[in-house]
Amino acid sequence: MYHSHGETLRWRTKAQAQQFFDGLELEEPGLVRMHKWRPDPIHIGTIADVDIAMYGAGGRRP
Repeated sequence: MYHSHGETLRWRTKAQAQQFFDGLELEEPGLVRMHKWRPDPIHIGTIADVDIAMYGAGGRRP
């Protein structure tokens, strides 16, 4: 689906994605699936982790 819209993606494991944040202090909740990353908790409903293919995090230099 992404490719048909001109997007290119490279699938990575969580450990591979974590490497992009090496040397940074991660904000809570750290590296998690995108639907779970928010600085303030929110209700995410019934979204299952297996339905989300992307990880996200926010970090800063120490």
